[in-house]
Amino acid sequence: MLGLIILIAISVQLYRYYAPWESTDDAQIDGYIYPVNSRIPGYVIRVTVDDNQYVEAGTVLVQLDPKDYEVAVANARAVLANDEASAAAVSINVPLTSVNTSAQLSSAQADVENGNAAVVAAERSFDVAQASLRQAEANDLKAQDDVNRYKPLADKDEIPQQRYTQAVNTEKATAAAVEAARASVSAAEQGVAQARARLEQIQAQLRYAETAPQQISVQRSRAQAAAAETQRAAANLQQAQLNLQYTTIV
Repeated sequence: MLGLIILIAISVQLYRYYAPWESTDDAQIDGYIYPVNSRIPGYVIRVTVDDNQYVEAGTVLVQLDPKDYEVAVANARAVLANDEASAAAVSINVPLTSVNTSAQLSSAQADVENGNAAVVAAERSFDVAQASLRQAEANDLKAQDDVNRYKPLADKDEIPQQRYTQAVNTEKATAAAVEAARASVSAAEQGVAQARARLEQIQAQLRYAETAPQQISVQRSRAQAAAAETQRAAANLQQAQLNLQYTTIV
């Protein structure tokens, strides 16, 4: 009887111990399985885990070949450096263009004033040369008349021979003066042509200098375009760096 009581007591204890536990030959448990996807295409060069292996956050799972992406990063850096240099150069040109065009405009305006004055002076010189030529021609005509008048008188000894000779010498001098005056007129005429040509040239320079606002606007547009290219290159470099990071899948 005592043995039966002991057996019952043991049975009760065993039941209490094993009651919370389930026993089966076909048991399953819940778990979390995450698929591994690559953000970029590439060749797998190393897999560091097995299928269904437990891993912690940040564990490297797969390594893609990074060579192409390293080259892409290097190229993107080079493009960015080049664009930054170009943008810096163009940005410097904006204030330089503003200063230069302002100076060119002031200089061209002064040159036009001087050019106009030079044309006026050349035209006055031409007028003076023409007046001198007319006077020389008049003097020569009078001298020729004196020679023509004195010659028959000298032949008849009605006037001293010396007076006739003096008239001949005077006519030679006035004829030479006419030739000199004609040369002066020709030189003055060339001076007028040169002054007018110079004035046309500096007037063209003034018209170009007056386009200063457009030139400055063009330089600013170029600077803005260069800045945009720099930003685009920086974004491309950032994307290339991200792609390189994506070759390591965690």
